[in-house]
Amino acid sequence: MALPKFARRVAKTIYFIALSFPVGRTLGPAEGWFDYEFAHRIGEVFSGRGEIGQDRLYEVYTYIGLITILLITTLLYLLTMTLLKKIRNK
Repeated sequence: MALPKFARRVAKTIYFIALSFPVGRTLGPAEGWFDYEFAHRIGEVFSGRGEIGQDRLYEVYTYIGLITILLITTLLYLLTMTLLKKIRNK
């Protein structure tokens, strides 16, 4: 009885990971869609005023992109799981 539950969890995890790839490819690099000044301000919060360099700025862009991809993927995942549950219950 525990095996089908484990298989569903594995399938859902694989679906979440597979869903994150097209989301990331669609968004593209964060430098293209996120404001430089705002990223610089965020970097200064973590590094200190005047201490942010180009390497640190790219780290900020990476984290912003990763967090955005995870948020969008989570929303799409929850939406599709809700729709599948409604379809299955009909």
